Amino acid sequence: MNKKKFQKTKSFWDKGTKEDKAKLEDLVSPYEGESFASVFGETGDHTVSDINESAGSPALQISPNDAEQDLERLRSRLASRGPSYRVPLEKEEANEMLSDEKGQIWYAKIVDTGFDHPKYVLKDGSLKPRRPLPHIFRDDFFNSIEGSSDGRWIFNGNLNDWPALSSLEVIQLEYWYSKKVGGQDLTYSKRFWKKGDNSEKPYFPDAGQGFFKIKPDAIRATLKAPSWSHIGYSKDNPGFVFWYAQCRDGGPRVSHGENIIKAARNDAASAGTVLPEAVAAHFFGHRYAKVNENAKDLFTYHTAVLLEWDHEQFTTVVELAYQYGLGGYGGKSNWVEDRDAKPMPALFEAMPGSLKAPWKTDRSEIRIIDVPARNLEEFKAYLHKYEGPKKRFVDPQIKYSGPITISMRSQDAIFRYILNYSIRDITYSEEFHNCQSFAADFYGFLCDNNDAEPYHPVKILYTPRRDLFLYAPNNYEDNLGLKWIDVEKIIAKTKDMKNFVETKNSDMKNMISESGENMRALFQKGLEVIANQSHRW
Repeated sequence: MNKKKFQKTKSFWDKGTKEDKAKLEDLVSPYEGESFASVFGETGDHTVSDINESAGSPALQISPNDAEQDLERLRSRLASRGPSYRVPLEKEEANEMLSDEKGQIWYAKIVDTGFDHPKYVLKDGSLKPRRPLPHIFRDDFFNSIEGSSDGRWIFNGNLNDWPALSSLEVIQLEYWYSKKVGGQDLTYSKRFWKKGDNSEKPYFPDAGQGFFKIKPDAIRATLKAPSWSHIGYSKDNPGFVFWYAQCRDGGPRVSHGENIIKAARNDAASAGTVLPEAVAAHFFGHRYAKVNENAKDLFTYHTAVLLEWDHEQFTTVVELAYQYGLGGYGGKSNWVEDRDAKPMPALFEAMPGSLKAPWKTDRSEIRIIDVPARNLEEFKAYLHKYEGPKKRFVDPQIKYSGPITISMRSQDAIFRYILNYSIRDITYSEEFHNCQSFAADFYGFLCDNNDAEPYHPVKILYTPRRDLFLYAPNNYEDNLGLKWIDVEKIIAKTKDMKNFVETKNSDMKNMISESGENMRALFQKGLEVIANQSHRW
């Protein structure tokens, strides 16, 4: 943030209490004069080879609009703005951690006091916030864990400024190191603490402790979120689905999980109208903007479905993508005009903290985003406005269009179908369960089109799963007491299928190669026969 903007933002701080002022100064001052690159560094993190998440997001900042509204928004958001550590854990939260072994797994890098690598540390000595692999100083981490009644240890606070990463059970601690083997640098790990092995409190090792000859600079922690995190962004609200209603009269709002149905019904009731009905659907796709495309880029299309409503006031984009993909990347959606707005797009500001975490490439979320375009023609104009290798879209195209023929097509019914689909399979797979397979399923389901299929080459592995929209998941009860989906089992099956395909591809290549060798040998034999016959002649 430049100095001029900093002073402008500061002009309304005095309207609050001194405490508010001090807190706001603490939020803004570490980033004054810093560019995005210098504050957040590279998006990749190569310390641990098996962590392939690559999303970062801007720090939370306050816009200088109406003073009183900003200050109220600040007060309500300070509680979720971090990093905040050494927060006492409520007994009820601790009990939730004990109720089930399920829960999303997260990883964190715990660094020693004095750690000052410029890639991860700001000029004032604090860690860069919201890293793809969250970072935390040893004292902040170990002073923020508390023991439970049955010997578990729980971290409480906003880990590395990620609002969604709080109340995490410590599962194990490892030391990661590199070693040259055959001229190659290979990464190894040694576990020195594991839940259940003993009642000893987790610790940062010193020299001479266990197998450590010297004190390490950093260790890795495996952490588990509460059991409800396995199936939704927040407690008692299953479904990795969120709706950005940016065209509503009351202003932009993000709702998620089962609450999107309640939100739609409440909006209609407040306006004294009936829920809109979807009348048409359009399966569309595009390549991502890139100046120098490689061979894979030329065949990689992101796809989604555009819905037209009977009110003709706006349309809605529905897409499947990486879980936490937008919350983990600053709310930078291609379907909003202010994607690159500073300090943040309205979507990111409207997002609750529970949607802000590093993205996961093996799990999915479905995004429902209302856009101002009132019909297909206006949406096409939007696509062409941002078409180009230095903009947003390359080769945008409408693959299928048709009227929606399913009987129940009101907004809440459409949302129910999407929630059913998401909860019944929350995995993400580049080969089998991705944006293209979802778009083909969704369009085919709404428009009764059995010929809808993804773009080549994804369509080779595509199997329609339109039944997922119809049936309420039997994995949780009506009171939302969850009967857990075994996501690990689903992911394992997906990986088995991927390995099978790769093996078949390898076998096919070998067969083609062998056939080629046989053909060459046969051709060579033919030349020899012809040569012998010529010699005789």
